[in-house]
Amino acid sequence: MSRRLQSLILPPIRIVHTGKQAYADKVQLALEEIQSPYVILLLDDYLLTKRIDQKEIESVLLEAAENNADYIRFDRFRGEKKKKGSQHLYSMRPLGSRPYQVNMEPSLWKTSSLRKMLHGQKTAWELEVSLTEEAKRCDLRCFSTKKKILPYLDTIRKGKILHRAWKTVKQSPYYHGNREKCPLKHETRLFLISVGKALTPYPLQKTIKRWLVKRGHRYYSNWEQQ
Repeated sequence: MSRRLQSLILPPIRIVHTGKQAYADKVQLALEEIQSPYVILLLDDYLLTKRIDQKEIESVLLEAAENNADYIRFDRFRGEKKKKGSQHLYSMRPLGSRPYQVNMEPSLWKTSSLRKMLHGQKTAWELEVSLTEEAKRCDLRCFSTKKKILPYLDTIRKGKILHRAWKTVKQSPYYHGNREKCPLKHETRLFLISVGKALTPYPLQKTIKRWLVKRGHRYYSNWEQQ
């Protein structure tokens, strides 16, 4: 292993107890224990589905350092193009052209850049809806890469376990919760909304959402006000 790669590899596993602070404060406290220049952020409702290819992760890490990347999401949205000369990275510019480009899905962060995102006592959801605008404000260099490099399963939506994850979660010896299965009708509705958002131009999304808010609809997010 090269010295360059050794300087980028994350240290051995440590468990950090952070108490009852807001989510952003918890992450900030955990980062104080991390000395590496890059860190993977992985929430507990994203389950790894396969053994990770160490060489591929190391390759992405080297490209992150070579391109001075601040953020690399392990999943691609529509329209992101391969960075010229890159093996793994897809460009996410311009930021702000659609919501949640920078989000809480599994991702690789430059440690110092992630710290910039954590000001204010935010829940995980409040943090997510602020990330794209914060990254834009701080002029972060943001990329994405293929999900298969860090293969994961999205397990929870609106507090309930998705159908595709139900069997995996229930068979896991590590799960001791009592969450309900998401009703198929509700899950289908969420899927159609996601597809609709992906196909609808962002400015039109904002216009529709403002109109719905005026008619009394309430939303968990506040991205239309960013």
